[in-house]
Amino acid sequence: MTPRAENHCPSWLARLTGRWISDFRSHFAAQRSSQTRLGPRIALILAVAGMAILADWTIKTLVVEGLSNGSSIDLGFINIKLAYNPGIAFSLGSWLPPTVVTIGTGIIISGGFILLVLRARTLNAVSTSGAALLLGGALGNFIDRLDGQGVVDYFHTGWFATFNLADALITVGVVLLAVGLFTNGPRQTKWATDSSDHDAMHRPRATDTIIGVDRRDDSATSH
Repeated sequence: MTPRAENHCPSWLARLTGRWISDFRSHFAAQRSSQTRLGPRIALILAVAGMAILADWTIKTLVVEGLSNGSSIDLGFINIKLAYNPGIAFSLGSWLPPTVVTIGTGIIISGGFILLVLRARTLNAVSTSGAALLLGGALGNFIDRLDGQGVVDYFHTGWFATFNLADALITVGVVLLAVGLFTNGPRQTKWATDSSDHDAMHRPRATDTIIGVDRRDDSATSH
């Protein structure tokens, strides 16, 4: 009677599969760790943006209540005078319909925030500060625009477009974001780099795994 052949998985395939499963678990754990570390960073950006929005709204409220009669405050190099801007920052696009400007800025802000969340891990301290100020200024003007009257501007120079605190925050935020991205280059923040290095140290390459398995199999066969 012919003995029945046993159907079993080769030892090298079992070990290779086990390595791949272990590698997948390590990668999944690293992803969860990165998401956990990303939360406080996004919370900090939102907190700074919220303070910027509050400061911008407070000043706009005071200007509207105090200077609606057409009066102004002379500070020498600059005057505080109430004006309404139906366009975007620094009166750009004032000829566009208000609805188009509102929808357009809303889309831009939404897209920028999504990009910020996706790229937050790679931002250093300078670019993170710039992103927070940029987001706060953009949201400040966007909220002010929802009443249909336009954005409240009050800094008047006579030689430059009338602007507000939100416009200044947007400008400073763009500069800081650009400087931070330029100085950071393709490198990630320290904690993100450490996480990647940890994964790389514990992740065997597929070729090394196969070679190691083959060598062990050859050794076992020779014995």
